[in-house]
Amino acid sequence: MLHKLFVTLLVLGLGASTASAQQTLPYPRPVPTPPLPSGYWVQFRQPEWRQQTFATEFEMVNFINSQRALGWEVQVVPSPLGPFSVRYRLTQWGGSRTVPTMAAAQEWAAILADQGYQPRIVPLSQ
Repeated sequence: MLHKLFVTLLVLGLGASTASAQQTLPYPRPVPTPPLPSGYWVQFRQPEWRQQTFATEFEMVNFINSQRALGWEVQVVPSPLGPFSVRYRLTQWGGSRTVPTMAAAQEWAAILADQGYQPRIVPLSQ
């Protein structure tokens, strides 16, 4: 008899806790979307080949690895006795930095253009 009472209370208790858990669960809330960043993204590319010479093979290999990791195309210039040289270019648009205002974007784009890159300014929020 005590065993039946215990099982009955246990079943009722589980049923009540399940029902109360269902009642206390909130309805799914929409996940808030983060605000779009504002400002401008100044990108650049260098589609024309540039050439750079290095004093040692170690310096050249480090340069090649770092440029390739950043998406640049790199070619070793054959030279049987001379210094170590490579040609490199970036045909895809790459990002350099984001800035808050159009004036700052134009200023940075002008600096990149002076260095021989092709810049473009992309608005971050539409």
